[in-house]
Amino acid sequence: MVFQNGGAGRLPHRTVYNCTMPRKPDKRLGRPSKSGASETNEEPPSAPPINEFGSEFAIAKKTEQPAIILHALHVLDRLAALHSEWLKHFHLRLLSGKEGEPPENTGERDTVEDIWSAARTDPYLHGNPLFVRIISDHQSLLDQAEAIAHTSRTSGELPFEQYTRLMDAVLEMSGNLRQVQNDAWNLVANVDPLTGLGNRQAMWKRIRIEAERHSRGDQPCCVAMVDLDAFKPINDHYGHVAGDQVLERVAVMLAAGTRPYDAVFRFGGDEFVLCLPNADVDGAWAILERLRHSIAATAITLDKHGEISLTVSVGIASLAGDHGAECAVEYADQALYAAKRSGRNRVYIWNGK
Repeated sequence: MVFQNGGAGRLPHRTVYNCTMPRKPDKRLGRPSKSGASETNEEPPSAPPINEFGSEFAIAKKTEQPAIILHALHVLDRLAALHSEWLKHFHLRLLSGKEGEPPENTGERDTVEDIWSAARTDPYLHGNPLFVRIISDHQSLLDQAEAIAHTSRTSGELPFEQYTRLMDAVLEMSGNLRQVQNDAWNLVANVDPLTGLGNRQAMWKRIRIEAERHSRGDQPCCVAMVDLDAFKPINDHYGHVAGDQVLERVAVMLAAGTRPYDAVFRFGGDEFVLCLPNADVDGAWAILERLRHSIAATAITLDKHGEISLTVSVGIASLAGDHGAECAVEYADQALYAAKRSGRNRVYIWNGK
């Protein structure tokens, strides 16, 4: 099998390994068992420039902080309650034939308008196309309801066709609210709570989608597994809170350093997986080489402990041939552990030979 190797502080080169498949793979993914090597020097291919680490634009596109989504769910719950209260009040007005203002007592200090205003500017909701439609539908419902109530008071009769259209719109808006809530809950279920990256469940979904796309059109795609070098001593020396800060910071760097359509996931512990659509092994290697160098050159500030530096090892495999998502992740893992055994802080590629 071929591994592409980049050591610290020098230009990467390729190392060709002939490895047998593991006779007894471990319970997690498997390890290569023996190797021999020959070398050929080679210039690294070009890669897209990496965004500045910490870029809010890059982070927003790659991570979804669970706290933000949970806050949006709280806002949606309040809106659903307001919607039900408004509908009850509207029918009471029709039955009584009296004027009446919409209920302002929400049981909280915020007014109805405060709650809707907060929803319009919520960082998770404001860019959701379905929620934008809900905002528009809400104002339309208010206008239709007011017109129906006015006609009912002045004529003594309920405008049946207008009322039917209003009820259809009310049901549609209720369904849309539930859809946005369900989407948010599904997202929470697929997000790692510490880093805001996709979790393992989300990873398998995405890689299987890309594997299916590859099988249909031979579109290149690579999977990379990234592991922090010597992470356990950080936990042991500084504590798990500091270890969590390191994982959060590395997650930000990985998210900011990949292309807009790439996906970054936390695989578990101190391991991350990247799904790189439209990237062959050379393109994937270039992206991960730049990430490896950038992470090694970036000091991470820990609360109460100052700055530390760390490196990562990387294994890459292509979604190619007959093997699918599970095999690609396994092969990337084998390449990763070959990189670990060869001294860490390097990028290896598995090519299936």
